[in-house]
Amino acid sequence: MPACQWDSKSSPPPFDAFHVETIVDPFTLRDVVGMVRHPGWPYVVHNVLGDFNEGCCRIGLEYLDALQAALQFRPGEWLHPEIRKALEQTGSAERSGFGWLPCTELAPPKSIRRPLGSFLVERRAAAGAPAVTPSLLVLLAGSVDTKTQLQVGSDMGLRIVMQLHEGNEVRIHGVTLAGLTTRRALEVVPWQSLAGEPDFNLVSDVRKEIGRGLDCEGAVWVANIEKTDRADAPPNRLTASGYALRWPQSAKGRPSKRAARALTYDFRVELAVDSGSRTVKLVEIHRDLVIGAGVAETKPRTLSCFVQDAASRESPLPAGKLVPDLPYLQRPRDSLARRRTTLSDDELGSFRDAVDAELVAGDLLKFSDADHAGLFEVRAASARSTARLGGCTVASKGEVVTAGDDTEPPVRSDQQAAIDAHLRAAELFSRMLAYGLSPGEYFRFARLPLVHRVRPAMRWAPDGELPSAEVRPFLGDLNGTDGHPLPSDPLQLLVNYGSADPVHRRKLHLTADDGHQGPMVGRLKAQYLSVASDPRWAWHEFGHVLNFASTGELEFPFAHSAGDALAAIVADPISRLAAGADPDAPIRYVTYPWVEVPGRSHGRSPLGSYAWCGCRNLTRLDFTASLERYHHSYFGEQLMSSSLFRLYRSLGGDTRDQDASDAQALEDELTRLSASDYCVYLIMHGISLLGPDTLAPARTADQFVGALIDADLGTGAWNVEAAWPFNLNARSVRRQGGRVHKVIRWAFEQQGLYATDDPRDTAEGPGKPPRVDVFIADRRGDDGRAGDGGYAPVPLRVGANERWHAHRDWIKRAGAQLLVRVGNRGAQPAAGTVVQWWWTSDTPSASRVRWVAAKSAVRPQSVAGGGNVEFRLQAPSGTADAAWVLVSVHAPADPSNLTAEAPPSTWAEVLELVAHDNNLALAPL
Repeated sequence: MPACQWDSKSSPPPFDAFHVETIVDPFTLRDVVGMVRHPGWPYVVHNVLGDFNEGCCRIGLEYLDALQAALQFRPGEWLHPEIRKALEQTGSAERSGFGWLPCTELAPPKSIRRPLGSFLVERRAAAGAPAVTPSLLVLLAGSVDTKTQLQVGSDMGLRIVMQLHEGNEVRIHGVTLAGLTTRRALEVVPWQSLAGEPDFNLVSDVRKEIGRGLDCEGAVWVANIEKTDRADAPPNRLTASGYALRWPQSAKGRPSKRAARALTYDFRVELAVDSGSRTVKLVEIHRDLVIGAGVAETKPRTLSCFVQDAASRESPLPAGKLVPDLPYLQRPRDSLARRRTTLSDDELGSFRDAVDAELVAGDLLKFSDADHAGLFEVRAASARSTARLGGCTVASKGEVVTAGDDTEPPVRSDQQAAIDAHLRAAELFSRMLAYGLSPGEYFRFARLPLVHRVRPAMRWAPDGELPSAEVRPFLGDLNGTDGHPLPSDPLQLLVNYGSADPVHRRKLHLTADDGHQGPMVGRLKAQYLSVASDPRWAWHEFGHVLNFASTGELEFPFAHSAGDALAAIVADPISRLAAGADPDAPIRYVTYPWVEVPGRSHGRSPLGSYAWCGCRNLTRLDFTASLERYHHSYFGEQLMSSSLFRLYRSLGGDTRDQDASDAQALEDELTRLSASDYCVYLIMHGISLLGPDTLAPARTADQFVGALIDADLGTGAWNVEAAWPFNLNARSVRRQGGRVHKVIRWAFEQQGLYATDDPRDTAEGPGKPPRVDVFIADRRGDDGRAGDGGYAPVPLRVGANERWHAHRDWIKRAGAQLLVRVGNRGAQPAAGTVVQWWWTSDTPSASRVRWVAAKSAVRPQSVAGGGNVEFRLQAPSGTADAAWVLVSVHAPADPSNLTAEAPPSTWAEVLELVAHDNNLALAPL
């Protein structure tokens, strides 16, 4: 197969290999280029010389020129000539005016993180894994005074995601632009040149040394590095702080990943740096505690929590057994009617799970201490004094959650709400850390800790007694020189949880023993089931948290958030609602089946007027909407959740069999969980690559698709130790990045994106495929018939008769020849299409697979749009009748994902590669 890469000095890929999105410029209302994407053909530059910051700016300009030369954009739809000229100035670390924004992480001081600037996204390795490559540099251009972090001229800029590989190699797969077709961006502020900063980068060595010293196997997230401020400290001393992930020690003194879950530690250490040899040595550990711990002593405690919403989890009683105390209902316990929030405390309590927690001294469930801001903290309802109720204590002064004795709190209580909110936040940050996403770097526009409040006052619910939840930025607490927040301080984020069912409540008499005084004693206080008990609601709010933390805005311009998608994808792998014989049963697509949000679904059909390009998607047709914020597009959110849930299903979310053995059922569950994990990771990582919403915002769903594709292509080996859901055993997840970008595009295409190229036009139904999309049909059609080249969800298992295998009419043996039929989903001819194939006599039951290349000279053919052709390959001697063949189809406008000289050596990797690329096909001879 030819190498699929290009640069400014080589010939570009064919025109049909590029995807160009046309949008309506909100300033001029003219059709302009909003994005260019070419995932199959990376723009590659080797040997970036000189200052890396300036080198990347130079590469960015050369790349923009190469795109112009390849695609021949018309005047007025691409960069204005004076904008192009302004980008010739690489700029310094501090500057004002339009131009490239420097990346402060590539130069000292590392402790200064500037949200309005280019930024580095490094995915940290999980515990025990090697460092992950590539790193991603999000290169931005805009009108910003970088010193004061003042932006003048919103929605004018560009964004390029650069992959930084080992060996000084840079790869680019696309660019997003906003408001740069006129001089407008040059007229907002005067140009000023300020002095730059010297180059100094020891973060990698510091991380490795801390990992060795703290026995964290490299799972270290450095939040801050600075010179030691002690008067007696030598001049070469640095202080570093951050977070580390550590597994408990086994009996043999080795980290045990099976016996218990990893814990997150808050560290502060001192290091000696030898500038001559550029070596780092750990000399002193000042703090090494479980996050939030004021003392080193911890003890285990079992908490009763709602790990799943009651509608999704398995029944605590055998299926079909009637509730003994309510026989008149004559309804089985596992029906939705018997899982409502209106049940008694005891009945609701049966849907909780026991979760082991590590509590610090005093039984504090606290993730923030006096020395260092942790990841999150959970605050009680607005109690005015310490109230000890039902075995838990909610302290109002410090506003932290504590757990007292072993008595379970009532389900309808602020104490249960606080514990559930703690669990929700713990899973969010556990996932981020395990996925390799540093919270300290992700939260560019908000500072930690993330604050959770149960039953707070909300604008539309003064007493928090409404089934609702929200995320709000606020100034925060205890900041600034006088202990008060300053307007210049980064905002904090509040996650507020209301009451799931205000009508059904529990009344509690306040007593003096609880700390109440005077007329308060003897009064009744209402206690409710909290929205925090429903993880689906929490994940919706976390969609807003992730948005604001990374972009500075709570919502997308084109959709309310990705929160509904997160809720559905997190819940589905172990949900009983998806366990029926019909994977398309409507109940599976009810996004909020327990604490209900009527009408929300993640299974909308584009044929039912739920299409990205349809006439009901009014946000898409409001061409000035991108200049506004807070669109509240819940219609767009259902389009988003339906698209992303289809992606999850196609990556393995439909791997389920009603009649499977226990062993096979467990393997299927692990496959679904793996698909869920990778989709959640892609959403998180994709949002992290969007950058400031005011520079080059993702105005359209297609631009978010581009971010998801960048996230996938920028992920190397993805090795994750997952400790969630918290009612299951810990597990290992192994995937390889860069293999699902075609499925991402297809999932949104099936929801009506790409149905029209005209941003002013509407079109109902599924979208159009890429201009060239070659494929070998598999068996994903109904009743095992030949598929259409798409990625329709089917079970993804390694076996001898699976629906993701090639259809027998498209790959078959005829004597000494192998006949391969190649189709084209696109509308344009796939010129120069070639076929390569390998064979093996190893069966899918083997642990390893050895491939033999079958080199046969076949002339390239052209596959007409919507048509197919047959390739006749000469089968080499020695192939056994029981052999398996792997075929790769390559068209210059649609290259295969298999670019290595040989296919993977395990069947699991073969499945991951083939099932997610229709250019590849596996079949028995």
